[in-house]
Amino acid sequence: MVDPDDDKYARRSVNERFSRVVKNQLEESSSRGGLGDGGTAGLRKTAVIMLLLMLIAVTAVELLTRARPRSGPPLDIIAHMGN
Repeated sequence: MVDPDDDKYARRSVNERFSRVVKNQLEESSSRGGLGDGGTAGLRKTAVIMLLLMLIAVTAVELLTRARPRSGPPLDIIAHMGN
């Protein structure tokens, strides 16, 4: 058996950390006495925010990749050497 103090600083896998975060989130929201949703309001809110942030990031990348300079890059020395 492993002493809890010795195992306190052991490396954890991503799955173990994620499950701990989800478990703590569920316990915290249920202890607050929410709307009787079983403690999933906090997770739902976090998921919606993450989804919106991802949508904004993808939209920004899409818009930036479609933007093209009108006369070419002004600091492109190699392109201007032939002139």
